[in-house]
Amino acid sequence: RFRITSQQEGHLLVVDLNSDGELSQVYPLDDGAVGAIDNRLRSGQALTLPEPRSGLSFTASEPTGTGRLVAILTEESVDLGDLLEVGRVAGAGKDPVSGILDRLSQLQAKGSSVASWSMTQATYLIEP
Repeated sequence: RFRITSQQEGHLLVVDLNSDGELSQVYPLDDGAVGAIDNRLRSGQALTLPEPRSGLSFTASEPTGTGRLVAILTEESVDLGDLLEVGRVAGAGKDPVSGILDRLSQLQAKGSSVASWSMTQATYLIEP
């Protein structure tokens, strides 16, 4: 498990980029209930992932190598599906996380509600 806190309130997206360059969403998870995805993180709130009530856990498995957990906090809610799709089709040789950050910058430049965002990451190593 890991814990995330922020000094700023916002909407949180956490993705995993494994050593093969595959991108997967870690938070928020859609449990199928209408309106279930609430990714707001309050200032000073500690969020433990995976959430204890979810029954989920992290399991180290193939592929071996270095991966990254990336947390992105946006001031306003954004279309998570769009961000993930942009990351997944970022193009050969391009870092999927860079694709997501490029999209956020594009939205910001177009004057959308994405006024500000921040990102942090942690690397991990899975060894055979």
